[in-house]
Amino acid sequence: MNDDNEFSTQTISPTLISQIVEALRNKAWGSIEIYIENHQVVQITERKITKIRGATQQNNVGKMPRINRFQLKIQKY
Repeated sequence: MNDDNEFSTQTISPTLISQIVEALRNKAWGSIEIYIENHQVVQITERKITKIRGATQQNNVGKMPRINRFQLKIQKY
């Protein structure tokens, strides 16, 4: 497959599907963001949310839990 089409949104490659599946794997809480520029996926960001049961139920009612973030950037060679 042509490298220019590896992460294209117009022709979905097995490599792109694999990257998305890997980001979703074992995700209990959180979100996945896919960034697209000019019909190319350029970044997949994973956001992991750690829920603290006792603190959110007792003292922090209505407050958002702390969010830990990391990014997985797709680089074209």
